[in-house]
Amino acid sequence: SENPSSILFLYGNSEPFLHPKLPECVAAIKVRGLNAQLSTNLNHINRVEELCQAGPDYVIISLSGFTQDIYVQGHAGGNIEKVKENMKAVAAINKGRVNMAVNFHIYDYNQHEVAPMKKYAQSLGYGFFTSIARAISMENAVQYCRSKDPEATPFEVQEGRPDWNEVLPPVGETYKNIMDKLLVPPTKAREMYQHVPMARVCPVGAGSLFTFIRHDGKTQLCACSADRRITLKDYMDTTPDEMIEQRTGHSFCKQCLKYRLNLYFMIANHPDWESPVGFTGNV
Repeated sequence: SENPSSILFLYGNSEPFLHPKLPECVAAIKVRGLNAQLSTNLNHINRVEELCQAGPDYVIISLSGFTQDIYVQGHAGGNIEKVKENMKAVAAINKGRVNMAVNFHIYDYNQHEVAPMKKYAQSLGYGFFTSIARAISMENAVQYCRSKDPEATPFEVQEGRPDWNEVLPPVGETYKNIMDKLLVPPTKAREMYQHVPMARVCPVGAGSLFTFIRHDGKTQLCACSADRRITLKDYMDTTPDEMIEQRTGHSFCKQCLKYRLNLYFMIANHPDWESPVGFTGNV
């Protein structure tokens, strides 16, 4: 009732098909007249017919290759042949009822596999688009940028909140190796958006564009954060304005804004890095 045009994304750094009652989740959203969308890696499927009957508005299949050797670099532990089998099975069950598309994540090593995956996806009736792979974990991205910055400053210690300098681990070698495979690493954001005025509070986090509600009812500081200590109050007990107030001046937000990671998370896919289409900087 507060926001009838809301889009509910039934995933948050997670895999929706692992939820045993995914069709019921979609139905609960649709019966209230809201928009339900999901993104899946499609390594596992369950109750597909019931999901299609529930009528999600959009389903995205995220992947990063056409062959296993390439795919597994971006989707560790996944099996692209299983994904392709599941794509065929889902398409046969869906019969065009639900709008579905493949999102191919582009790294510096996999662009030659875009064409065969696009051909395969479209032969099954899926839409197809690409996006430049980028670091979405706010905690790791901030720590990575700080590790590369000779003038990095410590997190401000604020009353009632953990000392992030003590509780957040540095990024490991695995994460650093992944960053080396990105076409646009998070460290580039500061240069890309140096012309954009520093925002007092960004539009990505809770109470603004994306509100990330956890399974326990608490609200994450930001849609790009995962650490359970970086939360706000319970969603049902907090207004959007109160969420924005809690984020304003937050010590973690200050570091994110400093490295322009809020813009990197949101609009790094525009082809014109220096002047993103439709973005005015009025945030």
